[in-house]
Amino acid sequence: MALALDGYLRVSRIGGRNGETFISPAAQREKIEAHARAHGYSVAAWHEDLDESGSKASRPGFQKALARVERGETGGIIVAKLDRFARSVADAADAIRRIRSAGGELVSVEDGFDSSTPMGKFAVHMILALAELELDRIRENWLTAHEFAVRRGVHVASRTPTGYRRRADGRLEPDPGAAPVVARLFREKAAGASLKELARLLMEASVVGPYGNPNWTSGAVAKLLANPVYTGEARAGKYRNPEAHPAIVAPAEWRAAQSKRLAQPTSAKSDGSLLAGLLRCAGCRYVMKADKMTLRDGSRVRIYRC
Repeated sequence: MALALDGYLRVSRIGGRNGETFISPAAQREKIEAHARAHGYSVAAWHEDLDESGSKASRPGFQKALARVERGETGGIIVAKLDRFARSVADAADAIRRIRSAGGELVSVEDGFDSSTPMGKFAVHMILALAELELDRIRENWLTAHEFAVRRGVHVASRTPTGYRRRADGRLEPDPGAAPVVARLFREKAAGASLKELARLLMEASVVGPYGNPNWTSGAVAKLLANPVYTGEARAGKYRNPEAHPAIVAPAEWRAAQSKRLAQPTSAKSDGSLLAGLLRCAGCRYVMKADKMTLRDGSRVRIYRC
């Protein structure tokens, strides 16, 4: 039984084009049909993307053809030329992975490419290897760019941290209005203030978050306090510059705000309940509270209960 493939046609721009470099949809279809007859394939369905660039992976006809392969409705895709399939090595590799994962084949007429043959399988491996190489190159360039940016003291994140403003060169400087409030935030946290109290402080001072939101939650305050950017540090991944910009808080103040507030025992006031909040019930393990019990003679004694 002939292997059924879906034919895919693409033209990046139709209007006014002609000549040898222009392969019309009709010419592509003719090439595909002739190759299919000669090699024992059948064309189960046709998909067209007209006026669509090959650099776009989101082409509707292209995605429909791939989806049919993944659902097992066709045995693969056949194109007149490989550049009709994709212009980008990365996009071609991603599409080929999807086709191969579904057990499908890719055939390109003019290139003599057939992923079901030994040479075709070799070509697939080469395309995938080139895609990985390109991805590694892009990643390396990206990391190098981040490293040099951090060295220059540039804040790489897209959003400017609350309390700072961004200069034209990408470095940060304290915002005259918000920076003092942020500095106070760290001092209050180190002194034992709760996150809710700190959120209220920010809203009362009309300090807005990095996304322009004037309302503060405990979670947003916690993220602000945990950010070492306020000590003057710029960072991106493993790269750090501890003196990238003026600090709003000293490193010691920042560290003091990171420590969790220790649980305080229940207030004993002056009634002698020295063990309140320290003792735990042997049965339920809850902290025991101070109480008093009246004896038969009318006297009262100190007890602890959970």
